[in-house]
Amino acid sequence: MQKKEEARNLEIEKKIKEIFEENYETMRLDGGHALAADARQNALDQVLLYYQKLSEIAEKVTETEVKLSLPEQKTPKGRNFTIEGVVDNVNENEEVCMYDIKAHDLEYIRDNKELYERQLNIYRHIWQKVRGNKLDKTAIISTKIPNELRSAIKDGNL
Repeated sequence: MQKKEEARNLEIEKKIKEIFEENYETMRLDGGHALAADARQNALDQVLLYYQKLSEIAEKVTETEVKLSLPEQKTPKGRNFTIEGVVDNVNENEEVCMYDIKAHDLEYIRDNKELYERQLNIYRHIWQKVRGNKLDKTAIISTKIPNELRSAIKDGNL
């Protein structure tokens, strides 16, 4: 069973690499900018690490890049405003879970926990008003690779 899962993971990682290369090439041609080889490899490593560490979440995602907008809100003084945001992943299986992916390191996120809690609470409010369904969980996912891990990957010690 384990060999079957390892083969499946290798196949998924191969597909991730193919899609990464296709997306990179499209972005390079559209934007006219290329990445240095090591920067490109670091970006791919980060995507693969995300999948390896969070595959259980990644495989249950039902929506990505979900735009949230709650128009025609009013301040206490009667001024109109709109609340907007973009959530990276939503999983609507047994529970409805919303994930916001940040490229900040984990320590920064922990040090600014209240800021992220407020942001997620706003997203929760918009979600429930617009979609009319309950949101069970929210979370921030840090995707910045710690320097120690980056060094280990670069040195081939991982």
